[in-house]
Amino acid sequence: MDSTIATILIILLVALLVAAVLVIVGGWKMFKKAGRPGWEYIVPIYSSYVTGLIAGKRKLGIALAVLGLISVFTGTMLSNYEVQQARVAERIASSIGMEFDTTGMMPWDITDGYQALADGAYVKTTERTPDMERLDDLLEKSMVVDAVDTVFGLVAVVLYIIVSLALSKSFGRGTWFGLGIVFLPFIFIPMIGFKDSIQYVGPVSDEDDMTPKPPVAKVVEEKTPAKKKPTAKKAPAKKTTTKKPAAKKTTTKKTTTKKAPAKKPAAKKTTTRKKKTEDK
Repeated sequence: MDSTIATILIILLVALLVAAVLVIVGGWKMFKKAGRPGWEYIVPIYSSYVTGLIAGKRKLGIALAVLGLISVFTGTMLSNYEVQQARVAERIASSIGMEFDTTGMMPWDITDGYQALADGAYVKTTERTPDMERLDDLLEKSMVVDAVDTVFGLVAVVLYIIVSLALSKSFGRGTWFGLGIVFLPFIFIPMIGFKDSIQYVGPVSDEDDMTPKPPVAKVVEEKTPAKKKPTAKKAPAKKTTTKKPAAKKTTTKKTTTKKAPAKKPAAKKTTTRKKKTEDK
């Protein structure tokens, strides 16, 4: 029975190592496709920020990096509290003659075991010792830190899902592919890295979360019609209407010059003079 459990554990360990190698190599190549250095993927907290940049979710990437730092801090505090709880519980148990064998046990089992011994000490004696008060204080602090770590962990999961969906869009894939990145990263991240048919098409914009930015060529085509739009240049047609009053002045000059028929009476005088000479 023990041998079968050991073989199963070994197989699981080998499978986990293979999956980890696939994710690391696939993520390295995925970052290189997006124009980033591959080594950035293997840096735990910084990789979350860079993933947000690639997916067009810079603010969410920063939030994921900050949540990662908080998780490291709270995890360190919890482990420190557990170690202190184990020591205090051991002192409480030894003070009433209780012993606990910790050989072959995991650290969290040891902590739980010492806690059980401390609980037994509470039952056996009604006297409150400084160690018991210290243990109660450590338990309260660890519960608060554990609750904070849980809340921030849930927020990080939600943000990771959003960034993964945007990452899928930035490589030209859909929502289902993004969910595959979330739940099966050891399959879908190597697919992005190794498949030549999957290429980086651009980040998803922060304004419209699920629509990728258009390529550069399309942006040029959209901007060129905008240059033709200014119709204000056609306004000079109004200047031709303002020139019309000048034409009226020329017509008035012509009408004044056409009043030359005053010479006709002179012609009549000559005719009358001729008639007088003929009568003479």
